[in-house]
Amino acid sequence: MSSDLQPTVQAHHKPENTRSANKSTEDRKLAAVVTKELETGNFKAAIRIICSSYTPAPGREETLKALKTKHLSPATDRRTPCDPDGNPRFEPLQVTKEDVQKALRSFPAGSSGGPDELTPQHVSWLVQLTSAHCTR
Repeated sequence: MSSDLQPTVQAHHKPENTRSANKSTEDRKLAAVVTKELETGNFKAAIRIICSSYTPAPGREETLKALKTKHLSPATDRRTPCDPDGNPRFEPLQVTKEDVQKALRSFPAGSSGGPDELTPQHVSWLVQLTSAHCTR
């Protein structure tokens, strides 16, 4: 790991005197994260988390400052989106149920969700439920 990341990552194993006070809280958090991964079928991620010697960076002002120095602000000269009316690049996209199911099957088992935390498996279940409901 590069030395510039060291301030934002803490070692999981802390000195015994500070670890004993927070041990049960840390263990509960670790158990919750591992349980979530196991429930979604992501066994690799669960094992990786258990075996990892790192924890998330602390939520402090120093961490935020360190991250801001590493990630640039958006460019000030960004173009505004063009108007899609009359532009052939912006024709409506039509997708069939089969297209969606094929795309969902292309994800590996246990794939994680996006910002909304919906996994490909969740969407697949919704498509199946909707298909079953519409055929009744």
